[in-house]
Amino acid sequence: MAVTPMAPITGMPSSPGLDFGKRIGSAPAGKSDASFSQLVEGLLDRANAPHVESEQAFSQLVNGETDNVHDVVMSVVKADLSFRMVLEMRNRLTEAYQEIMRMQV
Repeated sequence: MAVTPMAPITGMPSSPGLDFGKRIGSAPAGKSDASFSQLVEGLLDRANAPHVESEQAFSQLVNGETDNVHDVVMSVVKADLSFRMVLEMRNRLTEAYQEIMRMQV
């Protein structure tokens, strides 16, 4: 009885919609005059994209344009993760602001 070896388990592929691992501390080439508000606005736009995609996927499912429930659930989970990331960033920024306000000058 011959036993064939199994292929090794590989990691999950990264999702391009949730690419929050990019360095945000340095400005891209040619955009060195970007303000903090523009940086935050860009981050919020990137974080909102999965939410818009999940709304579109859900409406396609409801309207009968697709029957792939798995893709719809995955897009909703991506939107949830994106929202949680923004919420955690807000919490950390609030904590940092409160820490600065408590400093004695």
